[in-house]
Amino acid sequence: PAMLGLTVVAHPFVNIVLGRRWGPVAGLLFVVGPLGMIQSVVTLVNLIYNVKGRSDLLFRWGLFFCSLEVLSFFIGLAWGIQGVATAYAIAWSILALPRLVIPFRLIHLTVPAFIKALWPILKISLIMGAAAFGCLRALMWIHAGAVVQLFATAVVGLAVYLGLLLWWRPAVLADFLHLLE
Repeated sequence: PAMLGLTVVAHPFVNIVLGRRWGPVAGLLFVVGPLGMIQSVVTLVNLIYNVKGRSDLLFRWGLFFCSLEVLSFFIGLAWGIQGVATAYAIAWSILALPRLVIPFRLIHLTVPAFIKALWPILKISLIMGAAAFGCLRALMWIHAGAVVQLFATAVVGLAVYLGLLLWWRPAVLADFLHLLE
């Protein structure tokens, strides 16, 4: 949810936190924000290789994936830094499925079962992102300043996320609350 929220508020975030002269960075955040959402989940599966004693597979697949990612940098160079970021995001997103399938075979987990487990939080995150986007667009329409855009959108996003989390109470919340006990 944090990466999705950062994607939504990329422009006011960059203007407030980094300054207006860093404006082009907002375009990069818009590309790498959704990628960060995917990476935050997918990179955790590397632990499966180690737990199952198959770091050899992780190494071999890592060489393959990294080679394609480096190739994506060269492909994107023709369009500058935005092109490099976009090409990398596309390559990483395409390779996300094999990054899941291979280690999941080691623990007999299917990608649909994994997505089904993630769906409740992803659904809440997507609704939060849509609400934050709507809020930001409304604030832009009335010509609110960047500070108001950033903080009001962040508050709306947080309120929607927490509200839905408490209302729908996905299993992960119950697990978290049980851990706190």
